[in-house]
Amino acid sequence: MPDGALRGEPRRYRSSPAVERGFCARCGTTLTYAHDEDQADIQVATATLDRPEAWPPTHEVWISQRLRWAATDPARPSFQEGGPGNEPERA
Repeated sequence: MPDGALRGEPRRYRSSPAVERGFCARCGTTLTYAHDEDQADIQVATATLDRPEAWPPTHEVWISQRLRWAATDPARPSFQEGGPGNEPERA
């Protein structure tokens, strides 16, 4: 691992007036998503974790935007748009 690869604070930018995204200043990898309406909730890109398998998905969001070949898990709650603030719908 390169020296300093796990150091520092993520950079942040406003991708829209109510959304702030965090990313690695060294490589540009997306790390976080936060919406001003729910400041207690910061979404972390699971694939950036050392052990992503420790955090399995609990629901599926934005099903309306999924690639047609991407399967959904019928055992998990799913949302056509948005997330758990919406009523669950089966895709």
